[in-house]
Amino acid sequence: SKPFMFLYGEYDFYTSLREFSEGYYFSEEKEKARDLIKIMTDLYVERFQLFSRFAERNDLMLIDEIKQEILDFRELVEIPFRNNDRVFGDSIKTKFERSMEVFQKSDKEVLE
Repeated sequence: SKPFMFLYGEYDFYTSLREFSEGYYFSEEKEKARDLIKIMTDLYVERFQLFSRFAERNDLMLIDEIKQEILDFRELVEIPFRNNDRVFGDSIKTKFERSMEVFQKSDKEVLE
């Protein structure tokens, strides 16, 4: 919906696209799978950057949402590996790990 567009983007259903990327691999359309995974990866990275800018009290209100996004992104990272696309999977895994750094920085700031 429009009031939450800043948070969810134009399309808030991208997490259900994971199955399509897996289907592309099954159909031996590796490039389509990669393209879709790249798009979804960029969306996750963008959302994590947005989440990291929220004030601490808002983090607590959104903790379940953030956890689910992390789990969904982690599942996306596994798709190339399950389909023997290791080099591409490694590149997506690296993006995932880098996107988690925004939360680690926030955690350190809270602890200090």
